[in-house]
Amino acid sequence: MSPAGRAAAVLAILSFAGSRSDAQGVYYPNTQAIDTVTDPRSLAMGESAVADAGNAAAAFSSNPANLAFLSGTDLFCNYRSDWVDDDWEIEDLYSWSLGLASASPLGRIAIAFHRKENGTGADFRDYSQTISLAYAGSRGRIAVGGTLRLFNQFFFLDLPDYESESSYLPSFDLGALYHVRGSENGPNGGISIGMALQNYSSDHVSTTTFDGRTSEARISLPLYLRAGMRYAIDRPFTEISGPFRFVATAEYRRFLNPPAGGGFEGDDIVRDADFGGIGLELTLYRWLSLRTGWINEYQDRHRLLNRLGLGINLSPDGGRLPGQVGLDYALIRVPEGLVVESTTFVHSFGLRMSW
Repeated sequence: MSPAGRAAAVLAILSFAGSRSDAQGVYYPNTQAIDTVTDPRSLAMGESAVADAGNAAAAFSSNPANLAFLSGTDLFCNYRSDWVDDDWEIEDLYSWSLGLASASPLGRIAIAFHRKENGTGADFRDYSQTISLAYAGSRGRIAVGGTLRLFNQFFFLDLPDYESESSYLPSFDLGALYHVRGSENGPNGGISIGMALQNYSSDHVSTTTFDGRTSEARISLPLYLRAGMRYAIDRPFTEISGPFRFVATAEYRRFLNPPAGGGFEGDDIVRDADFGGIGLELTLYRWLSLRTGWINEYQDRHRLLNRLGLGINLSPDGGRLPGQVGLDYALIRVPEGLVVESTTFVHSFGLRMSW
């Protein structure tokens, strides 16, 4: 088999795992647009954003209730590269997302589009995409939110008499956020606790026609339960320290619907989907944010793997900027293991505008 053919086979296997004799299974976690994080801030902080109030991008990947404490309008655009083995001779391994969130008298409303390219070769194409609409509201220290999402996966393999088609599948996220203390400053200080249920849906139907015979596969989206907390200190300017903000986050994600019989090797699919993450962020003089995080990585259950990131926040200056502009970057180390023969790195870039 050619390198591109081997790549197509691997990517197709990773796209859905745990298939049973009734042609049903669960999409392998973290390989589709439905559950791939593109937000650099969340990535750098160990993907522990379930209680990260006010983070519009994280509302779509972690908890829609995070939207509830937005005070204006946020526009964000994120890009994330992906792991790749040079010997496979494939292109287009990346994800990107674009979203808009705004406060209104009735609550916070947001819309986002997310596309994940799983590779293009000489004889195949694989990608998935989601369109999401989210809403969140708050009363006192409590916030709740929900997301309606349409998911579609496309896989093309250049074989005679072969066709594959899948439908758009609706799914729902529900989330809640509670400020234990510091609620008088909204999300800027104190302790917050967040929880979310993600990807509640029916089965995704994929129809394949090969050599005149048609088969139908019913594949479930991975159902996640996320829970975590955030602790924030927001200090105004003083002659001694200057203004600074410190944020610490922690989260655990549980995979609720693994396929019967485990994954590729026993319970590997469960271990690959359950994870814990922690993150730290220090912002100095409102313009420079330094971030780091650790995650009990999907492919290495024996240690915490470190991630790094930074953000630059530019405030309006004499009317030359329409609002606050933020530039974000995250660096992820992918260890040698299941998908790469040697250690490689994933890069994520983001642009935010707030007004």
